[in-house]
Amino acid sequence: MASDGESSARANAILELSKYRGFSLGDKFTHWLLDQDEHVSRAASLALVTLRPPANISDFTEALGSEHADARANAV
Repeated sequence: MASDGESSARANAILELSKYRGFSLGDKFTHWLLDQDEHVSRAASLALVTLRPPANISDFTEALGSEHADARANAV
């Protein structure tokens, strides 16, 4: 659900996934941070900042150079 479908459903699925510990989802959240949909990108950025163990600063680097303004803003 986090990868396909309507914007708010995808964002909600990402936020739900962020509650689970013990799964290596950082790469997925980093990928979704680059999404052109502002809601999906924002949910992914929230997931990354609440990730345990914490995300690395480098997880945000690619999004900082994204062509999508929302992805850049969410990475900041």
